[in-house]
Amino acid sequence: MRSKQIIPLFPLKIVLFPEMPLPLHIFEEKYKSMLRECIRTRKPFGLIFDDGKRISKVGCLANILKITQKYEDGRFDILVKGGKRFETIRIIDSKPYLKAEIKFLKEDPGYNSYEVEQLASEALELFIDIMRSVNLKNESILEEELSAENISFILPSSGIFPPEIGQKYLEIRSTKERLGLEIKQLQQIKHKLKEVENLEQAIRWRGFILN
Repeated sequence: MRSKQIIPLFPLKIVLFPEMPLPLHIFEEKYKSMLRECIRTRKPFGLIFDDGKRISKVGCLANILKITQKYEDGRFDILVKGGKRFETIRIIDSKPYLKAEIKFLKEDPGYNSYEVEQLASEALELFIDIMRSVNLKNESILEEELSAENISFILPSSGIFPPEIGQKYLEIRSTKERLGLEIKQLQQIKHKLKEVENLEQAIRWRGFILN
């Protein structure tokens, strides 16, 4: 794949991460046209975060895995998988949909691979603890052979962070830096959940005394 190329662009208020699956519902005519062309040519498109005010500079290639549902009115659902991250050099305002000239981003795993692996283990453990505490267990993640880079993208793709934060993680080019920031945010989430748990216990106890 060339380092620079022009691709169809799909701005959405969601973030796609490398190697991560994402279901999409396609209903606008221009994007139905775009996706049909991508399916016909077996080429990816670029999914890029749009918060309603501006389109981000960094996005992720979306490889179409399959059409999962077709509707009588022409709408359809697809499943895509994240590919390489890219940065837009220029956006081309073409009809019927946007295109962009892009360059691909390279990931820096970090200078100390052992340290990065330790960070990945810590981040994954925190994430699983949080999921268990809110009764959203996903033990299958423990059975997979995951690289530190994979883990650093799995966490924000889970929806545990808002898309604005997820976009920041997508833009970071260092696995080590990404994991370090994720650990800090996961620790904050875990602390807040603990505070809620303590509050619930206190309310139950007070109610028991009053009864």
